[in-house]
Amino acid sequence: MRHSILAALAMGTAFLGQTAASPAAADPVVGLGLTFWFGSGQTQTGVGLRVFSDDQNESVVGSVGVDYILQGGAIRPTLGIAYLQDNAYVGADLGFDMAGGPIQFGAGIGVTNTAEDPVAAPVVTPPILTQEPVEVPPTEELPADGEKAVVLDTIPEPV
Repeated sequence: MRHSILAALAMGTAFLGQTAASPAAADPVVGLGLTFWFGSGQTQTGVGLRVFSDDQNESVVGSVGVDYILQGGAIRPTLGIAYLQDNAYVGADLGFDMAGGPIQFGAGIGVTNTAEDPVAAPVVTPPILTQEPVEVPPTEELPADGEKAVVLDTIPEPV
């Protein structure tokens, strides 16, 4: 049993290492919540802290945390996923019993500080030209010796 707990903790550490090595777009955030644990024929309630892999609003993220179990006062490390929306989260976790008991499943809710939705850049529309091109009569004067003359029949339309 200890091997499965150690393996799960190693996977969680590897997960956090991968998310920490990803581009700076991910900003970890802390959450505080209530978790309901199911397993061994009983339901337990825990109050805990979670560290989420990103703070992006309306996104699914990974989590690592710890719960204080109200029935008995045990500490339970957790590894899970959560959906963040409007400074709140809903999550599903695996809990690891420090006394060597079975791994339990938990469902939690809580508060966190999600990032504000990015503000869209203003849309800039190019000006619309409504005037027809104006014809310019050709120049009748000839250039002086050595100069080149450029004669336009019309003003070119803007691109």
